[in-house]
Amino acid sequence: MRIQSDQSGAFIEVFRSHRGRLYQFLRRRLANEDDARELAQETYLRLLRVTRNELIKDPQAYLYRVARNLVYEQNGKSLPAESLAGERELEVLEDPQPSLEVATDRSRRLELIEQAVAELPPRLQSVVLLFCREGLSQSEIAARVGLSKSMVQKYLATGVAHCRKRLRRFRES
Repeated sequence: MRIQSDQSGAFIEVFRSHRGRLYQFLRRRLANEDDARELAQETYLRLLRVTRNELIKDPQAYLYRVARNLVYEQNGKSLPAESLAGERELEVLEDPQPSLEVATDRSRRLELIEQAVAELPPRLQSVVLLFCREGLSQSEIAARVGLSKSMVQKYLATGVAHCRKRLRRFRES
């Protein structure tokens, strides 16, 4: 089962074509590679939650804006007044040609996220997909699937923990 919907497909494609540069972008701004990987994955998950992608004129700039905002969130800083990624910042990004091994590793991680979500029990899977793919709030999900908001929070925490565990096992192997 694939996480990607037709509506979010354009963003997924932008993410996949820029993930090497995105990783470098994050790596230069963060203390370590693990944080850069985590935020790259979080960027991907947030792109999956975009429900009205037709309103975004420049998906590449949006990708970097999301990543940049995540860096600020992680560092506990507030965003500067100008929170849009500037053109100069995007132009200076290197276009590294990742080795076949690195490209395969990245592709495999994305597949693992999709597989990890597919492994979840049906109700838990639906909560995660409604949150990530449809962009519904926890309250909206609770109303739609007949759960309390606190149970939705628990389901989301369980789903994210499962995905992280799968990715951690992959990194260790």
